[in-house]
Amino acid sequence: MKEKDAWEFLMQSMKAMSSVSDRTSPLHLTRVMYDVLEDRGYSDPFKDHKDYSIELAKTFIVELKHRVENADDPLFEALHISAAGNAIDFGQRDTSPEKIRERLTTVLKQRFHAPAYSEFLQRLERGRVVLFVGDNAGESVIDTITLHQLGEMGCDVYYAVRHVPIINDVTYRDAIASGVHNFAKIIDSGSVYPGVILEESSEEFRKIFQRASVVISKGQGNLEGLYETSEKVFFLLTSKCPHVAQVLGVPELTPVLSAS
Repeated sequence: MKEKDAWEFLMQSMKAMSSVSDRTSPLHLTRVMYDVLEDRGYSDPFKDHKDYSIELAKTFIVELKHRVENADDPLFEALHISAAGNAIDFGQRDTSPEKIRERLTTVLKQRFHAPAYSEFLQRLERGRVVLFVGDNAGESVIDTITLHQLGEMGCDVYYAVRHVPIINDVTYRDAIASGVHNFAKIIDSGSVYPGVILEESSEEFRKIFQRASVVISKGQGNLEGLYETSEKVFFLLTSKCPHVAQVLGVPELTPVLSAS
C-alpha cells in the first residue's frame, strides 16, 4: 500500500470507527475495518501471507505425525499438536521458518492443559459427529493430523471455514490448499468475522452444530464467538494474550483443551 493510500485508509478507518458503539465486540470491530479495506479494493490483503504460512506448515507435518504415531494416546497427542499449532503467530515481526519452528517447538514442550479431555471422549462416544471450527490458514495444515485421527475412530468430521477472507483466517480456498478436504467435509460457517458468532452463522453451519456430538472451536477468535454457547463446545488453542490466559486459568503460551 502506497503512503498516500495508507493515509487515506487511516482517515477512512477512523471515521468508520467513530460511528460504532463503545460496546461493539472486537469481532465486529474487525469487520468494520475490513469493510473499509474492501471499499478500497483490498479483498484479501493477507493472501500471500496465508499461502506462505500453509507451505511453511507443510514442512513441519512429517515430524508432527511421528509424534502422534509414537504416542500412547494418539488422539490426545494430535489435539496437543493442533493446540500448539495455534501458537504460529504471523503477527510477530520475525516470520522466518526458523523463528516459527522455534515458537511451535517451545509451545509443544509445555504441558498440554486438557482438563476437558475425559468429557471430550465421553461426548465422542455418544455420537461420532464432529464439527471442527477452523482458525488461521497455516494451522489448518496442522489440524489435519487431528482430523485424520478422528476419521480413524469412525467419526463423521466437518471443518468450518470463513465465508469471506478476513485477516489470515482459513477460507474454503485455503482449506483445500491445506489438504483439509482429504480428512473432513469442508463447510461454510457464514462468518465474515475473525471468529464464528453462532446466531450470525450460515444455516448449514447451525444444522451441523446441532447434529454434532462434539464441536472443536479452534483459536481465540472462535473462543470469543462461541464461548458459553453449548456444553458440547471444546476450545482448542494456545493462550496467546494475558486476558485469554486469565479466562482459561493458565500461563501464557500454554496449549489448552477447555470445555465451554
